This record gives sequence, C-alpha cells and structure tokens, in this order.
Amino acid sequence: MTAAEPTPDQLIAELHRLGIRHLATMTPPSDDVPLTPLRMLTSMAACPDARVRSALVPLFLWRPDLAACVREAAAITTGQARAMVMCGYSAAVALEHQLAGALEHIRPADAPPLHDVFDQDLGLVAAMSPIVRLEEVARRHAQLSGRDINWRGTYEHAVASALRAAEPAVEWSH
Repeated sequence: MTAAEPTPDQLIAELHRLGIRHLATMTPPSDDVPLTPLRMLTSMAACPDARVRSALVPLFLWRPDLAACVREAAAITTGQARAMVMCGYSAAVALEHQLAGALEHIRPADAPPLHDVFDQDLGLVAAMSPIVRLEEVARRHAQLSGRDINWRGTYEHAVASALRAAEPAVEWSH
C-alpha cells in the first residue's frame, strides 16, 4: 500500500521548513517526518496547484543538493509532471548565473553549482547564454507539456517571489 500524495498545503508547509516561504498555507508546520527529497520533487511536480509546481524552480536554487535525485524524479514521473521536473530544474540552472549574488545570502557557502543533466533530453546547446537557455527551456516546456503559457515568466515570478519572502534585503531584477 502506498502512502497518499501530500496535499498542496502539506507541500507548502514542507517548503516553508526548507526555507522557501513565498506561498501561503493554511496548514501549520507538522511534526511529521519530512518528505524524502525524491518524494518532495515528484509530489510537487504532480501537484494540482500550479503555485506549488512552479516552486520547484526556487527549491532547486535554494537546495542544490536535490540535484542528486532529479534524474530519478524525472524517470519516475510522466507527462506534465516529468516536463515540470526537467524544465524546472533546467530553468534553475539557467537562472543560477543571474542570481549568484542573491543566492549567496540563501545557500550555504559550499553549495555546489547546479549542472544541467537534462540538456540532451531537452535538446539544449551547451554554449547558450543563460538568457537564451532560459528562453529555450521555456519553449521546450510548452512543447512537452502541451501548454503554451509564458513558462519563462512563470519561472522568474516564482523565483522573484521566493527571494522577496526570503529576506527583504535580497532582490533580483530581471
């Protein structure tokens, strides 16, 4: 028997525990055992709440240690959830360069940089500038998800909101 999927409020409470506090929740933090990183990524990617899905991008930026299980998360998800894992992570990789100064105040000093493990899956060219790369990730996300929305704006909004909530002094202008 598998455990029930966490609710959006439970995922948001877990994000708060991890230092990402831009989403409001009606559920107070619980004393439950935290979700495993793999369960957190797959549950967020499949969550019916778009705000929670888009919070994957700041989660990857705040917690680069989650990169260790991102390939496995993509392998066990399908459809739009798989596109969210792959493209959300790849967007974080592209945004990391633009946010280097702001991330110094959020991540541990010894945090490793993110490495795009989905560049071949998404057909990304390694020499792309971060801005062009972000545009290309957004274009691929629209293709893979079947949703022609402003994915770049979605990624940037999630990160900007998370930065504003992280610390009033931390800002990012894009």
